[in-house]
Amino acid sequence: MANELRWAPDAQGRDTRWEGGRIRYDRRGRSTFVIERMVQGRRYMVSTRAHSVTAALKHLARFEPDPHGYTVKPREEAPLFLSEELAEQFLTYSRA
Repeated sequence: MANELRWAPDAQGRDTRWEGGRIRYDRRGRSTFVIERMVQGRRYMVSTRAHSVTAALKHLARFEPDPHGYTVKPREEAPLFLSEELAEQFLTYSRA
């Protein structure tokens, strides 16, 4: 990553840019990768919450096909609620 520096290092000599955007550092020195992109006139600045380049690149790969629909966590499906009839059918099926 050091050979791909596109931005001046910070005071501690750490990279501040990666191919997806910016790298931010917290007080303990942990890096957090932020995606910065301009897509169809809309500016995106989204934290991946990733602390390694490998994880950040996976987030970038998920972001690029659908920037508007990108979320850090994959969407969770709504829980399935069983009616009494369905619960009874399930229990009957499970016993057999």
